[in-house]
Amino acid sequence: MVAVHAMGDVRDQFDPADLSLFKGEATGCHRPIFGLVNCCAGKSSGLLTASAGAAAIAGGPAAIAALATPFLTQFLCSSEEKLLDVKDRMGLCHYVGTYCSQKVLFVCTAKRKSYCCFPSKLSRILQEQGRAQLRLGWGEARHPDCRGFTVTEFQRLDLGAMNFSEVYADFTQAVKLPDEVATATQIQDRIREYYQLHGQTPSP
Repeated sequence: MVAVHAMGDVRDQFDPADLSLFKGEATGCHRPIFGLVNCCAGKSSGLLTASAGAAAIAGGPAAIAALATPFLTQFLCSSEEKLLDVKDRMGLCHYVGTYCSQKVLFVCTAKRKSYCCFPSKLSRILQEQGRAQLRLGWGEARHPDCRGFTVTEFQRLDLGAMNFSEVYADFTQAVKLPDEVATATQIQDRIREYYQLHGQTPSP
């Protein structure tokens, strides 16, 4: 399994003090019920390559605004929403749900979509398929749960049963993918070795 930004070094992925792997970040966007403003276009307006999206994120607010969906209103869509637009089009985000964020006279006038966004597409896929294996939810739309896996949860994942075909196009050589699957398995082995060495049992 590939984790583009986070899996280069096993020690960077496993912190005994934190016990969390592949944590996401909660974010969201709004869309008024009445009106033409839509700050939640995201991947529906077209996907972005990893290199183009990463360059925009590294370039800061101006670069993000330039790459965000063209019809995102410059002054009515926040910087957070423009960043979400870029990340969602890169395939980094998981949609959690929608809720009414604004009411006038008991009538919903604006809705907000909630997402969990991750450092890489593979981290997002690992979270989606891993949570399905472990039967873990994503929280509620108002309070998305974007936490990482605990050590015990990560050890329980069946990486061999996961489907990473979505990311094949991100690699110049698809043969690299099995090597990265092995890297993820090595992380599980390192975690197990750590606790065996220190005579501890990972917490659930």
